[in-house]
Amino acid sequence: MKKIKVAFILILSLVFLISCKPNEPAIINESAPIKNKYITFTLTVDSNSELTSEIYQFNLNDEKVIKIAEIPYTSQYPLTVYDKKHNVIYYTAKDSSGKSDQVFSYNVETKEIYQITDSFYAINYIIPFDSKIFIAGASKNRRNVVVSPYIYDLKKNKLRDIGWDNDLNISFVNYNPNSNEFIASGYSISKNLENIENQQNNIPYIEPTNYLFSINEDQHSLLYETQEYIKSVVINNENYYFSNYKQNLFKLNRNKNIQEIVLNGIKFEKIIYIAEDNNTIYYFYDKEIHKFEITKNDNTIIYKDKRKKCKINNAMILSY
Repeated sequence: MKKIKVAFILILSLVFLISCKPNEPAIINESAPIKNKYITFTLTVDSNSELTSEIYQFNLNDEKVIKIAEIPYTSQYPLTVYDKKHNVIYYTAKDSSGKSDQVFSYNVETKEIYQITDSFYAINYIIPFDSKIFIAGASKNRRNVVVSPYIYDLKKNKLRDIGWDNDLNISFVNYNPNSNEFIASGYSISKNLENIENQQNNIPYIEPTNYLFSINEDQHSLLYETQEYIKSVVINNENYYFSNYKQNLFKLNRNKNIQEIVLNGIKFEKIIYIAEDNNTIYYFYDKEIHKFEITKNDNTIIYKDKRKKCKINNAMILSY
């Protein structure tokens, strides 16, 4: 159930010459209206040794959790996303070869299933926006298993590789529904493999440089780089955020000034969304989704599954 990863040992080293302000209070803006934003998340359930993926929607405005559907889990990584605007679930499943994962669509109303892609080996992210899908996946046509960014145009039925470096392995992706801007982290796959091979000669593993990028379809820009493995990335209208393996959260504003956000020991697997007030954080851990308010130090469980054999695998912020 794990995503494709190659490197895990991490040491923080901020490379850009930008100001660092650890442990300062977060700057809180007045609350912005939540414009039909929702969190779509995947819950994988083991029932009598049969795995299924349950798809849920959590509305930020009324804080209601709705189960949308469930599908068989056959892919290497259980990945689903619910597009409320079109009432369609996009998900990964094995293709007819049984060796590769592709993107499929499931129409919630008609129950129709359609295979969208045919060129991937594995897929880590599918994010619908407008009439397109952002995909972070590894092509089965490449020699090395490298996760790259793609855009699939649903109107033209065409997949487009928007990657700019064939050696860059995309680790984590997040999305701002207000602007259709994506944030992604990644590292050099060749450098990482070299560092792994060096371990055979008793050379300690060194984390390759991790990069943080802004992506807007065909355009991308480097935001930040560090010698620490970036574990989670988030974006809103004003700021970029990323966390490290120690679960420290950093805010990077548009002027590339960095500030550490004190989270008082909360544990998370992924930060899903940070609201425009820069105060409210949504994240998931194991089988729970939480809402944490920084200024109040208030951590609220907004969803918790009581079944023993289940786990939240992924979640994404979208709007309709």
